[in-house]
Amino acid sequence: LRVDSGKPDALTREQQAQATYNLSLAVFFADMESPQAKARAAELLLAVGEKFADQPVARTAMEEALTLARDLHSAKPSPKGAEELYSRAFQLLLSKIPESPLLDDQYGYFAFTVLQPAGRYQEAIQLYDKVPATHPWYLDAQGLALKCMQTLYNSATAGERDTRREQFLGRAQKYQSLVRERLAKNPQPGEA
Repeated sequence: LRVDSGKPDALTREQQAQATYNLSLAVFFADMESPQAKARAAELLLAVGEKFADQPVARTAMEEALTLARDLHSAKPSPKGAEELYSRAFQLLLSKIPESPLLDDQYGYFAFTVLQPAGRYQEAIQLYDKVPATHPWYLDAQGLALKCMQTLYNSATAGERDTRREQFLGRAQKYQSLVRERLAKNPQPGEA
């Protein structure tokens, strides 16, 4: 077999990417219920995104890696290494294809399950703010962002308190308006 490089058995970057992607499918479908198989398949898919981001199969690989990693991360109990794998997959897709619609479902989940427990409240707020206003979790995301701001306010130094208070009050007013708007559109039983 001769390919672009002229060396026997050399594969193009596109062929290497596709071969790695195909291997991930084989690993996954050989034992679809196994967390180890899912993790190995996700690692292979991440390798496609990391090494071959410019190739046609890369977007599909990165999105599938994130889906598998999220499944592992949300499992109870989640297998060892699931949070690191999910974080890598999320960060890779966010950095390479920030316009991916798959991220819309991930912003709030990542902020709530990874960033908030790690005390990374400012980063969590930034991700909550990326949840589209049309997304079903938008109101929840805004409420969680408000809780993060409250935590930041409560832990602020005396010099930071005035700024944090203004930010918190602005966010609280925005959230209150969102809740009122939602309730006006969808009155609860007995409120009509």
